Amino acid sequence: MLNGRLIEDKFYCGREFDPGLNRYAPEILTGDLRLEILPLRRDAPIYIEPKDRPDFGKSDSLVKLQSIEIVKRDVVEFAK
Repeated sequence: MLNGRLIEDKFYCGREFDPGLNRYAPEILTGDLRLEILPLRRDAPIYIEPKDRPDFGKSDSLVKLQSIEIVKRDVVEFAK
């Protein structure tokens, strides 16, 4: 979220989330940037392959966060 506006989303897929943020400059430099990690609801209206569907047990929702890493990447473009 940037200043309360959804700018990227990634529903449950088990892969890393690597958003490109340069396109939000200069607003992102002074704005309110938030990463929200919401639990997956058992009744979420999204399709998940049965083999990839997590075991909810008796819970209506679940979330598992293994790690977060913020990495600054610089892009260098060479003139052709």
